[in-house]
Amino acid sequence: MTNKRKHTAAAAMEANLTAKSRVMMQDIVAHHPLFRTATMAFRKWALENPDEFNVERMFEKTLAHLGGYKFTNAAHSDFSDKSDAKTASVQLRPSTGCKSAHDGTITGIGHINGSLKSGALRVCIYVAPKQELRYYYLPKKFWSKLTLSTQNTGEMVLRFSYNSKKDVIGKFEFCRVKDIVELAKATG
Repeated sequence: MTNKRKHTAAAAMEANLTAKSRVMMQDIVAHHPLFRTATMAFRKWALENPDEFNVERMFEKTLAHLGGYKFTNAAHSDFSDKSDAKTASVQLRPSTGCKSAHDGTITGIGHINGSLKSGALRVCIYVAPKQELRYYYLPKKFWSKLTLSTQNTGEMVLRFSYNSKKDVIGKFEFCRVKDIVELAKATG
């Protein structure tokens, strides 16, 4: 890959990450305890400046608050119920060779040495082509049976694809929940 293509790809990834953070902050501002007593001016500023926050950590703490479990940040789970929060993005541009398939990856679900996350995955996926969030509660009995990939670092990842014609992530669609509140409270 040429330097120009690497720079363009990196810029696209950065723009996608910023867009994802901006959309995630809407749910965080609506539900995170920090924002209950915040002024409207601070809320507005937070929504306009998501890069000033650790959005993924705030997402985890928002889930714990809404779900009634503790944020533990343990080795194989984020929460006292042994579940783990994950965020991912569907790429804006379609995969090579298919105009309606957009790739996505959930990272950090385990390591090649066999240590997987302990329980369910509470997943927030930013669907870049639609500029929206989708939430999925993936019980371990489901996700641990899927084909996992290994990255060069030995990290286990779960790859998926968004079909823009059907507007679904087929692999996960039956695990989709309505919103962040339902995601936080899901069990099973």
